[in-house]
Amino acid sequence: MTSVAQPATPATTDASASAEAAARLTKLLEENSAFSFLRLGDGELRMLLAHQNQESVPTHPDLRPSCEIAYGSPGLARQHGARLLRSYEECSFLDLYGELPYNRANLPRLRWTRAANTLGTASSGETGLVFSWVFHELRRYLAAHRCVVCGAEASLLRELHSEPAFRTLAAPYWPENAAVSFLQPRGDGARLAEDLDRIKDDLREAVRAQRADTLFLSLGGGAKILAHELAQELGIRTIDFGSALRALTYSGSDGQASWRAPHHPFLLRVPLDLFFGALRRAHPTLSTPVLLAKAHAQLCLELQRKELLQSCTSDANDPSVFDPSPENLRHFGESFRYYRSKIEPLARGDADAEALAREFRVWRRKKGLGLDGRLFRLGVAAKGALRRAGLISNAP
Repeated sequence: MTSVAQPATPATTDASASAEAAARLTKLLEENSAFSFLRLGDGELRMLLAHQNQESVPTHPDLRPSCEIAYGSPGLARQHGARLLRSYEECSFLDLYGELPYNRANLPRLRWTRAANTLGTASSGETGLVFSWVFHELRRYLAAHRCVVCGAEASLLRELHSEPAFRTLAAPYWPENAAVSFLQPRGDGARLAEDLDRIKDDLREAVRAQRADTLFLSLGGGAKILAHELAQELGIRTIDFGSALRALTYSGSDGQASWRAPHHPFLLRVPLDLFFGALRRAHPTLSTPVLLAKAHAQLCLELQRKELLQSCTSDANDPSVFDPSPENLRHFGESFRYYRSKIEPLARGDADAEALAREFRVWRRKKGLGLDGRLFRLGVAAKGALRRAGLISNAP
C-alpha cells in the first residue's frame, strides 16, 4: 500500500491564496464558539428557486444498484425550503460557490437577504473552501478540539481509522489521537427528509455526551439546516462538510447509495482490500448485491481523473473524465485482482448479485480493460472498419 508522509501541493490552485482563506476560516471558528459554516451547492440553489416557484422541481432517475448510474441530490422535500433559506440567510459564514456554472447563472435570481450579524461569505469554484480548509487546517483543528462527525460515511471512516495502514494514508489530514466520535445517521441518511428532526435529536445528544465543541455534518441539504440550527441552539461550531467525508474515505458511492456518486473530490486513495474490509465491519448487514455495487463503484473510481482538491464529475455522466493513465491502470489492476479473488465469488447463487457482476463485466469490456476487454474493443474496431468498407451491413 502506498503511504503518504505529507500531502502534495495542489497543482491547479493558488496554494498561498487557499492557505490564507483556510486560515481566515479557522480564525473565525476559534473566535466564535457559536459558528456555522455552510456551502450553497447547485442542488440546494435549484431547490431554493423551486421553493420560490422560479424553477421546476428536479426529478430523479430510476435508482438501483448499478455502476452505470451516478446521481446525488440534497435529499430534502419541498416543505424544507423555508428552513433551508433561513439557514443560508442567518449562518455565520457562507461559501456561495459562485464560480460553479449553475450558481453563476442563477444566484442573482434568488430572493434572499443575508442577516446583518453574519460574518462573511466566500465564492468558490471547483475547489471549495472546505477542501482548502481540510488540506491546510483540518489536522491542526482536530488536534485542538472535541468533535463529532456525522454522515453516511461516518462509520466507514471510524472503521478505516482503526487500521494502521489507513492512519498512515490519512496522516496529512487526521492526527493520530484526535478526540473525535462518529455518528452514523438514522437509516444511513437514505430517508433524510423524513428523519431530519430525529437526526437532529441524535446529534444534540451526541454533542452533549461527547462534550464536543465542533460538529462536522455530511448530510446533503439537511446539513445546511441542522448545522445552522444546532450552532445557534447549542452554542457550538458546525461545519457543512459535504463530500469532504467521502473524499477522506475514498468512496465511489455515497454511504447510503448503491449507485455511484455524481462527482468525486480527491484527497487520498484507499486500496480496495482496505476499503472493503472496513465497509463490511461498518455495515455488517449489507446485502450481497449492495456489497458488489459498492465494490464496483470503487473499481470505477480507480479510473476517474484525479486532481488534488478538485471534484470531477463521474464518468457515468461525462465519459471524458474516464482516465486510464498508467497510475490509474496500476491501481485498477491491484483492486481488480482483489475483487476477482474475494468479492466476485460472493455473487454465486444470488441472482441479483450475479446480474450486477455481469453488468460490471460489460462496463469493463466496453472500457477495453483486461484481455477480454481489449479483444472486445478490437472486435468493435474491426466491425466498424468493415462497415466503412461496405463489406457488412449497417443494420443491427
